[in-house]
Amino acid sequence: MFCIAPIVDDVMTMQDTVSFWAVGVDCCGMRSDFTCGDSAQPTAHDAVVQLEAEAFVPPYMEGQVPVFDPTNFYKAMNLGYWTFGTKNKPRGKNLFVTWTKKPFAIQHSYYED
Repeated sequence: MFCIAPIVDDVMTMQDTVSFWAVGVDCCGMRSDFTCGDSAQPTAHDAVVQLEAEAFVPPYMEGQVPVFDPTNFYKAMNLGYWTFGTKNKPRGKNLFVTWTKKPFAIQHSYYED
């Protein structure tokens, strides 16, 4: 299951458009209980941006390296709009992140894979 949660602050309202989203796979309930990454940890204040392939992989290398595909997260985002009324920006204008306490550990894991 593709999981997504809006990242908001104390001054945002339901009328505000959300641009930042925490994401994960198989770490949430059907429409609640987002526990992806370290999101359940109150001391987690960092995130790792999930970039789409076009941002850093030349066309001739696509398919050769693992990249983030946001297609299903956009579907989950649209479900959030229709279910909760959460406004979001158009495709390509949102930022997806993995919430974490240890961003450098995630960065180093990319080199090990």
